Amino acid sequence: KRGDVLLLNARPLHAGLAVGSGDLIGLSNHGRFLSIETKIKGRRPTPEQTAWREMVLRLGGVAGTVYSVEQALALIAGA
Repeated sequence: KRGDVLLLNARPLHAGLAVGSGDLIGLSNHGRFLSIETKIKGRRPTPEQTAWREMVLRLGGVAGTVYSVEQALALIAGA
């Protein structure tokens, strides 16, 4: 069909800042590192994502897992 693309030797694509890093990365208004892991209802962070969050918090950054836009905005507001 028109527009179809065939990938030969397709393989998973692993992207992101680092293993376990949040989906959204940035800086807060106060210059603190910010890492937000977004999830849909019923999904939990992987052990790598939990380790990343704990590291960011331990080093003084802001990190969390959110299940809604409202939760993300609250996390950012508290940064």
